[in-house]
Formats: sequence, structure tokens, C-alpha cells
Amino acid sequence: MNAIEFEHVRYSYDGKVDVLHDLSFEIPEGQFVCLLGGNGSGKSTCVRLMNALLLPDEGHVRTCSMDTADKSQIVAVRQACGMVFQNPDDQLVESVV
Repeated sequence: MNAIEFEHVRYSYDGKVDVLHDLSFEIPEGQFVCLLGGNGSGKSTCVRLMNALLLPDEGHVRTCSMDTADKSQIVAVRQACGMVFQNPDDQLVESVV
């Protein structure tokens, strides 16, 4: 089973310029992967598609065999695929414990 699958994914923020175009790959369960690239290369967009914070304009994204576009599975997708944001302050929900 593949933990993450991208199948011919296209995504654009403005509907004009594709950030991701025809992206396909698989990450097997248990594999550690690092996404590397310059600013604006699509790394964050890719991760947001993995946990259904964004939905592809075309193609399919599956996380643990769940289609991220299936609204009935959004909670399960986000439980299976979390995201740690670049700015530590974005992780804080409350300033008091």
C-alpha cells in the first residue's frame, strides 16, 4: 500500500499559472521522503494537497488510500497526514498552558 499517491495532479492558485502540472508520484508506507526545492517550487502546495488543505484542480491525491477530495474522509485524511508549518508561532493555539 502507498501512503501518498499523486496521479496527474494540476494545481493553480490563480486559475492561470500552474504551480503543479501533471505531477505523479507514490510514497510507499513507512518510507521517509524529503521535498527539496527553491522558494515557489511547489513544496508547500504539495504538502497541503496531501492533507486536504488544498484540493487539486485536476488529478487525484490519495493519502493512506483515501481520496483527499472525498469530503466524508477529510478528518481521517488529516489525522493520517499532519503538517508542521515553517513558522513555530503557527503551531501555537493558545499562549497559556
